[in-house]
Amino acid sequence: MRKQILVAGMFSFLAVIVASPARAAFVINATYDASWASNPQEAAATAAVNSAIATYEGLFSNNVTINIAFGFGEVGGQALPGNGAASSPNFAATGGFGVGIGITATEALMTSHALAHPENTSINTAVAHLPATYTNPVGSSNFNIGNPEYEALTTSAVHQDSGTTDGWVGLGASATDTTFYDAFMLHEIAHAMGRVDYAFAGTPILTPMDFFKYDPGTTTLDPLFNVTNFSIDGGATNPGGRQFSNVSDSGDWIGFPSDPYNFATNGVATLSAADITLMQALGWDPIVAGTATPEPGTWLILGTGLVGLAGWRRRKSS
Repeated sequence: MRKQILVAGMFSFLAVIVASPARAAFVINATYDASWASNPQEAAATAAVNSAIATYEGLFSNNVTINIAFGFGEVGGQALPGNGAASSPNFAATGGFGVGIGITATEALMTSHALAHPENTSINTAVAHLPATYTNPVGSSNFNIGNPEYEALTTSAVHQDSGTTDGWVGLGASATDTTFYDAFMLHEIAHAMGRVDYAFAGTPILTPMDFFKYDPGTTTLDPLFNVTNFSIDGGATNPGGRQFSNVSDSGDWIGFPSDPYNFATNGVATLSAADITLMQALGWDPIVAGTATPEPGTWLILGTGLVGLAGWRRRKSS
């Protein structure tokens, strides 16, 4: 009888394990341009890349693989002097995405993704406050969405252009102070993933991040190169008191040097809650706790089986 309890318990355990949902795998595939080896701190730079990748893969569950190329003294084949870092996403240029995508299509992508991912409360809050219209007063009213963000929103591995590289990250030609490497990589990889805004450009181009830029103390969206509040709920709240920069990259924070997403960092390489909220609002889904692990009831069933096993073994020994 106890042997039957054991067998039934173990089969029930296996059944629950099989049925337990496995979380989707988000993968960042790093490749290195020939220039990478010219960095005298190559080992430290590579370690920083791997650390940042592990951070993002441990935060997000989108079932996509994005390919990011890393260079030293250049980014995407363009010379990069100085001691900083730079990055860019590979913007989709065909299939109706990239330059030319309108507000309706942009919001449809975000809304569809939000509906499919209720666990991502940030993007669900964001889509509930999307504007009916949005006009860039000094440039095109169309939106750019890079390959990484497009893939995050659609869970599609199909590139919207003819290439296979989704983004580029480069260290400046004199960026050999390893103190900043970890923060640099968290900062720039996020840009390649879609944390981009082009208010600082000569002719600003809208991106989904412009849905989160509000004139301070108002509910007015502002796509220009001004200090703007970060908000995903129509300007009502500002997570972490973060503001977008008007002195450098307009996709960066201003006034928080201990945050790796700040326009200038003091080397602290820990993402803030505001950083994670922003990335989730752009379409990067959180990992749901408990996925790919047995439910609590499973352990109870297994325990019952083990108790049966102990009793059966004692009876057989006697």
